[in-house]
Amino acid sequence: SGGEPAAAMHGGRNSTATRERNGLRRALVVSQVALSLILLVAALLFTRSLQKLLSTSLGFDSHNVLVANVTASGPSLDNDKTWTALFRELGMRIGSLSTVASDSQVNFTPFSGSGWNGSVHADNDSAKAGGKESWFNGVGPRYFATMNTQLLAGREFNDHDDLKGLKVAIVNRTFAKRFFGGRNPLGRSFRVEALAGQSDQVYQVVGLVGDTKYNGMDEKDRSIAFFPVAQNPDPTDSQTFVIRGRGSLDALQSAVQREIAAVNPNLLVDFHVLDVQIQESVLRERLMASLCIAFGILAGCLSALGLYGVMSYMVARRRIEIGIRMALGAVGSNIYVLVLKDAALMLGIGLLVGFTASGFLARYAESQLFELKAWDPLSLILAGLLLAITAAIATFLPARRAARLEPTAALREE
Repeated sequence: SGGEPAAAMHGGRNSTATRERNGLRRALVVSQVALSLILLVAALLFTRSLQKLLSTSLGFDSHNVLVANVTASGPSLDNDKTWTALFRELGMRIGSLSTVASDSQVNFTPFSGSGWNGSVHADNDSAKAGGKESWFNGVGPRYFATMNTQLLAGREFNDHDDLKGLKVAIVNRTFAKRFFGGRNPLGRSFRVEALAGQSDQVYQVVGLVGDTKYNGMDEKDRSIAFFPVAQNPDPTDSQTFVIRGRGSLDALQSAVQREIAAVNPNLLVDFHVLDVQIQESVLRERLMASLCIAFGILAGCLSALGLYGVMSYMVARRRIEIGIRMALGAVGSNIYVLVLKDAALMLGIGLLVGFTASGFLARYAESQLFELKAWDPLSLILAGLLLAITAAIATFLPARRAARLEPTAALREE
């Protein structure tokens, strides 16, 4: 009898150690579920933000538009008169190509990363300084038709809008709201503050166009005023052409290259596709969404494996208990409920912790989201459902194995 207490003590220690190990396993599964939920929520938030960003209206049609940046280089091309004449001839040659649907000149193509802004005063504002800021761009005739930007009122620029003509401008809808109270801006004028020692320039509005993005898909509507490139008193040795093609852009690029060489072989040209330029502007958002999706899938798989392992271990440890229950009349559905209840408890605690942590952490990423709040109900619900489905699949096999257990085989193990 002297050995019995020692055996009892030894069994007690084993029981305590087993409970501790089971508790540790459960805690690890709960942690995996919580971490998986956080990463899945992040993946859904950034993916939905990217989708909203890509579906936002640009205010123009970038499809099948080729951009040609032409630079006059060489000793024979060293004055503004030569530059102006060359670019005028080049524009006429490009416009006559059968592969060109429409073309124009522009100082800054959308999403180029370059810009020009200044302070503006409406015609009823007599203040000398402190005007509201607006963005500017220089464009040629047919620019808005080439870009498929809606002309709401007035006209586009024409060949008469040059240095000899009245200084004119075309403004967008946000500009009209900001400086003219949303009223019809045609015939109104505005003044652009000049640098110290220079006179302010006054422009008359001859056209109104819809709002367009300037340098990014996620930017809010900007007030933009467009000026004729031909009214620039200080022309430069470079000019950008936007060319909407018919058919293949490769064929269009070859044709434009030939025309440039025919005008002057010393002209340098750099081509790029406007669609590609716009897609490159959201590379960071694409990368963030891709990384979050990859980590979310990995974490979901790890949590599923963890849950499967724990449930398989617990079923193996409870074979005798399950056998007794089945011997006393429990059916397969009762055993399913028994096993799934344990999994549901761990899943529920993990989801609760994950939802709380997600709401807290997502606030720090909210500035990176487009038209989404950190606490986005759809993203949270979808992440929870995905994780719950994954957990149910991971738990199904151990539960089925337990439900098919033979009571006599389990009881013989004792």
